[in-house]
Amino acid sequence: MIDLLITLAVGTFAGVLSGMFGIGGGLVIVPSLIIIFSMPLQTASGTSLATMLLPVGLFASIKFYKAGFLSIKAAALISFGVLIGVFFGAKLATSIPNEMLKQAFGFFLLYVSWVFIAPLELFKLKKPQIYKEKNLQSTSNILILLGLGIIAGLLSGMFGIGGGLITTPFLMSVLKYDPKKAIGTSLASMLLPVRLP
Repeated sequence: MIDLLITLAVGTFAGVLSGMFGIGGGLVIVPSLIIIFSMPLQTASGTSLATMLLPVGLFASIKFYKAGFLSIKAAALISFGVLIGVFFGAKLATSIPNEMLKQAFGFFLLYVSWVFIAPLELFKLKKPQIYKEKNLQSTSNILILLGLGIIAGLLSGMFGIGGGLITTPFLMSVLKYDPKKAIGTSLASMLLPVRLP
């Protein structure tokens, strides 16, 4: 009974973070399954991907779309790239020794934390950021979104994360999306392809 309550609490927390930050929830689920239930990383990653099969992004994506914070074209392009990347990421994860994969996941989380916290930026005087979304009609931006999807899919397949840890900050910093639109687009792009393999 306690295990069930813990599992429900982990799922609820992962869902809240998914809706708020456009991440898939694997950031919470994978470490929780390893620490609390002593699962090997490959099993935790597979379980995480299965739990996120549909609910993670669907309802939140609908909310973001209705509020005007979702680019369907960008989400579709990223999604196509994710579909390619996640297949190879899953294949790679099953061929890497568990300990090495766990260390790679740890370094990945440290890198993401460093990027989000941006400690060097704390001491700089910053002007308010203006978000001016880049044109999706250009070939270079289309290729950038496809490449972003492939990288996000590769990491998703390897570590059982949704890919939003890559796509959300990238959409804001490189393509100058409004943060809410970046979150909505990231969630929509991960609705199906991350979980398929």
